[in-house]
Amino acid sequence: MFFKSKNFPNISEHNNIISINLFDFCSVTQLQQNDVPNFVKNFEPIIQEITEYYDDLKYITIKLEHSFESIPLIIEGKHFFHQVHELCQKYSIDPAVFEYCTGNWRIHELYSSWKSDNFPTENAMRMTCVMSLQRLYAPNIEQIPNKLGQQTDIGHMPHYRADLRPYVYNCLNRAPHIHRLHVFEQLAKNDLLQHGLVSANEVGGDGAFGFFGKISDEVAELLPYKLDVPQDASAINYIYQDAMPQAFQEIESKTYDQIPNAFENIFFDSMVSVVTETNMGVPVHKSQSCDDCGAFVLPTQDNMGECCVCSAPKQLPDWFKWHQHGFITEKTWRCMLNRHPVLWISAPNTAKTMQRLGFKTFDSVWSEHYDTIQNPITRINAVIDILKQLRDMNNQQQIDLMQTLRPILDHNYRLITALKYPQKLTKLVDNN
Repeated sequence: MFFKSKNFPNISEHNNIISINLFDFCSVTQLQQNDVPNFVKNFEPIIQEITEYYDDLKYITIKLEHSFESIPLIIEGKHFFHQVHELCQKYSIDPAVFEYCTGNWRIHELYSSWKSDNFPTENAMRMTCVMSLQRLYAPNIEQIPNKLGQQTDIGHMPHYRADLRPYVYNCLNRAPHIHRLHVFEQLAKNDLLQHGLVSANEVGGDGAFGFFGKISDEVAELLPYKLDVPQDASAINYIYQDAMPQAFQEIESKTYDQIPNAFENIFFDSMVSVVTETNMGVPVHKSQSCDDCGAFVLPTQDNMGECCVCSAPKQLPDWFKWHQHGFITEKTWRCMLNRHPVLWISAPNTAKTMQRLGFKTFDSVWSEHYDTIQNPITRINAVIDILKQLRDMNNQQQIDLMQTLRPILDHNYRLITALKYPQKLTKLVDNN
């Protein structure tokens, strides 16, 4: 007789594993705003139910599934880990019973730091990072049937062209996150917009804000900028029905036998992809607006911060100390499948994480020192400097660079097309 929850019908035991999706207990909006009311009240009954069913949890794994960008979950000002360890104490559960499955590749350093300060003598939960979004662009991981029940292929670059490209880079931005708007403003200020295939969505009624505060009216007037959506099309419908293979819930309504590659021309026409991942590794929270000038307050040490413009200090919430975040999205995997080089606007050590997974990055072609820079503004500036260097190359230098990139891109293509399952990280990534 296997465990099946009475209160949560979708939760049951399979092969000694009880999988619990944390998004059954909170919404995406709550998570993004670090405001998850009544989480423990709603979550605790399933833990109580499990402990009442089993006399001994020795051979059971309670797997906590945390998807959707895997942003650290903050509940009532404390990290989600705190709630789990307190429940372990309350119900006499060994924390090692729990396995926390997330796409956050910084989870090991985050949890290690947090635990040493909060529950140093307790056993540890198990941490597993799963590169879940690989399934969206690794053709052999997830086969998707079309309307006729036939398996579909994923369209991608048929071959690599080591020739001169009309644009230096592409930089495709959708959700107007603060770091993406900052990047857009810096591209404009450095006379780089005309050298790239750039898209940037419109922003909300509060205006456009980058790290330095509200961006200039001159730059804001450019938004939306070359939005890569056909005229008169809904951006949301285009994203989830036509442009993105990861929208597998829509594939079953189509009749094509190969999911179109909506980005083929963009890849053919640009030398490098500037991938602005969803997160820069530090939290973006309403408390990070400088009281004096309104610019972004960057965490410094513990839970203190400093304004990136006027250097005014500011006290930040306690949980900032343990808010380490790194997530590799479809933007990166799309480039691996399409043989395109990448400059990452992402958390520090993203390139190093890709190397740990077996992919080759581009440190033999241009400097990837930006990958180790902790300050997100300085890291973006370093990427901008590389773009300017690429822009200033003559035609022959650009062609030579494209030739040099070929073996790296072919290696990455072979690796992602050979994957049968999403890759996992179970050990701490070396950050030195």
